[in-house]
This record gives sequence, C-alpha cells and structure tokens, in this order.
Amino acid sequence: MTTWPSGAVGTTNVDAGSDSPGTARADIKTAFDKLNDVIGARGAASGVASLDSSTKIPIAQLPVTPVINGVEAYINAGSYTFTVPAGVYSLRVRCWGGGGGGGFGVNPTNHGGGGGGAGQAFIVMPCVPGDSVAVVVGAGGAGGAGPANAAGTAGANSTVTLGATTITGQGGGAGGAGPGGVGGTPGGGTGGDFHVSGGSGVTGIPGLGGPGGSGAQGCGSAPFAAGCATMGGGGYGSGTGGPASGISGGDGVVIIEY
Repeated sequence: MTTWPSGAVGTTNVDAGSDSPGTARADIKTAFDKLNDVIGARGAASGVASLDSSTKIPIAQLPVTPVINGVEAYINAGSYTFTVPAGVYSLRVRCWGGGGGGGFGVNPTNHGGGGGGAGQAFIVMPCVPGDSVAVVVGAGGAGGAGPANAAGTAGANSTVTLGATTITGQGGGAGGAGPGGVGGTPGGGTGGDFHVSGGSGVTGIPGLGGPGGSGAQGCGSAPFAAGCATMGGGGYGSGTGGPASGISGGDGVVIIEY
C-alpha cells in the first residue's frame, strides 16, 4: 500500500507572475503524484480519515464507539465468569434477583401469599480487555410445600462484580403461609447507576391463593400457573384448592452488553 505523502508541493513556479508553463510543469507533476499517493493510501495509519472503496469513511476511523457489539445473558442460577473481549472498554450490565416462592395454605378460605418480585440494578461499568467479571445469578425461592401450611422461601440475590464495584439485584420476599398468607415483599437493588423494585406478592385470596409479584422486568405467576414466573417474578401462593404446593419464583437474570 502506498504511504501517505509528506511535505508541501512547491508553488514558486506556478504563481500568478510571469513564470513559463515549462518551468511550472515539474511542480504540477509533483502535485499530481502526491494526489495519487493520497488515493492509493486509503486505510493507511496516518491519523487522517480516508475513504474506502465506496468513497465512504470507514466506521473504524470515526471517533465513535458502536452502542453494542455483543451480549452475554445468564438465565440460570449459578456462578459464572465473563472475560472482557479485546477492544472493549465499557460494559452495560443489568442484574435481576430471584423471585420469592409462593406460600401454601390448607385453609380453603385463605390460601398462601404470592412471592415478591425481584429487583433490578443497572450500571455502565468501565473495564479493560481481559478483565474478569464475576457473575452470580440468584435462584428463585421455593414454593411452600403441603400438606401443612408452609411459607415459601425468599429469592436469592444476583450480583455482578468487577474489581471493587459490585451491583446487586435483590431477591423477592417469600410468600406467607396460610391462613392469612401475606404476599412477599419486593426486592430492590444496590450499587448500580439506578435500581428498579419488583412488585409485591398478593396476599392469599380466599379459595384461590395470591398471585406472585412481577419482577422488575417480567411477570409473576398467575393462579395455578408456573410458566410466567420468569426474570425474577414471584411464585403463586397456593392452597388445597390448587396445586399441592406454592409455585417457586423465577430465577434471576444477568445481561452484559458490550
């Protein structure tokens, strides 16, 4: 590849005075040679933006960073390590805790309460390539198991740690046991740029039980249903008129965009 030209083109012989065309010819030739060098040196590491074959400035030469180059999603409870890829100096992280499990009640007029929804924490985290990011995805709380009255268990926290910085999406509270099954408290968040709380679980409804609280993003489980307790949603509180135990809360989620 041709290198970028250096040095100014002489103009002494092409001024507006009385110089003859023959004298100016050498300077004109030098000017066109340098122009051809510029055309041939597209993409050279000169610090000067160059045009590609479509006469556009390549995005790699613009002083901008694409919003997202890739994404990693951790959707199952457990511990993980994310290694920052080459060329990445900032991460956008969202972190949800696990939803609380629904309670169980044998009293047909007052079933268990729904589990609380988990909270979310968000952060834009500076990094350098090769950094190790510790990821913990919190499990959803277990539903209270019959045949006796039983509360659910709280959802576990999810965390993301890089160096001295940790953000936490808190788990939702447990749904209470019947009779009088109180809904679980919602989780919040700590350590991030901002936090979003989950929804409260619903106190057990006579003959029906309490729906789980919604996660900060995602719903809680509706009566007799487990499939909607996702992304930290709280589990449904059950009783003898429904499933044999409360529904477990949804596992947390961690999403890293870079």
